Amino acid sequence: MRRFKILLTIARVGLLCYAGTAAAQSSAELLARSDSFSFYFPFNSDTISASQTENAAPLLTRIRKGSVDSVSIQAFADSAGAVPFNRLLSQKRMERVLQLIGATANDAGFSVRQVAWGEEKAGRLPGDSLDRRVDLAVYWKEKPVVDNIMVLSDLHFMPDRAVLQPSSMGALENYGRLLAAYRNRLVEIRGHVNYQFRKLPVTHPYFKLSEARAKLVADYLVEQGHRPELIKAVGMGNWQPAVPDARTVPEKESNMRVEIVIYQ
Repeated sequence: MRRFKILLTIARVGLLCYAGTAAAQSSAELLARSDSFSFYFPFNSDTISASQTENAAPLLTRIRKGSVDSVSIQAFADSAGAVPFNRLLSQKRMERVLQLIGATANDAGFSVRQVAWGEEKAGRLPGDSLDRRVDLAVYWKEKPVVDNIMVLSDLHFMPDRAVLQPSSMGALENYGRLLAAYRNRLVEIRGHVNYQFRKLPVTHPYFKLSEARAKLVADYLVEQGHRPELIKAVGMGNWQPAVPDARTVPEKESNMRVEIVIYQ
């Protein structure tokens, strides 16, 4: 009963910690991405095996193409030898990885963080062999790719309010079940309003209404198990009307719509 009461009243603002914005956007913001690979070395050696190079090929290719923003290389050694020797050995191992990616801190088109730890962090993992390694990590940002756009055409709001019409309750529940398959995907919910006179500024009450309608749907999806950090509620105002010169009630309702953009 509590959920139905919430959905039939003004949409809650800020009660759930999903990502929201009041500015109209045509797509989601850039996503932070990362990948990593660990190279393991024989005792007292800085040789990288061919099989490891092959397994790391996708990551190495991304780096060589410059499709990264930053690279982190951390080299380690076990504690079997003298401290100066182990530090030098970890330095040589790091240089081997630098040769693979074809970059140095000075000539790369991205930032390269290099740390040769020697045996300083040895013993934190079970077995000396795990200390004889270099951890390579890369970081980049990319624009998410749209997989599908779903128009909630039978989800209708009361005029000038972020309140669902009672007849839309069943439709919202159906959409919730349909979207359950995308709980681990980035989902952007866009709210729209019907306003015929001029393009609304983002500070206009009707523009904020479009965001409140998107947040109502976002609240519901989070309650149904969607990850809050993957839900983005966006107000579009009247910037993208389905029917630019809406005159009939169905046409105006088409402008008072919510769209769900599902990203890959």
